[in-house]
Amino acid sequence: MTTDRSSASRGSDPDAPPQTQRLAQEVDIKLLAEKVYRLLLADVRLAQARGDRLGRGRIKP
Repeated sequence: MTTDRSSASRGSDPDAPPQTQRLAQEVDIKLLAEKVYRLLLADVRLAQARGDRLGRGRIKP
């Protein structure tokens, strides 16, 4: 998995005020959560396109 360099460097400045560092970490967490959400949504859509209710065969009835 690749990360863009701008998000990877956020919050790494030791001279930045603590509030700025915390905000940068919160932004990184939100971006990660959005990526996970999009991947899960893509998995559901793929499963629906295949006609498989469970997706990727992870759970066998």
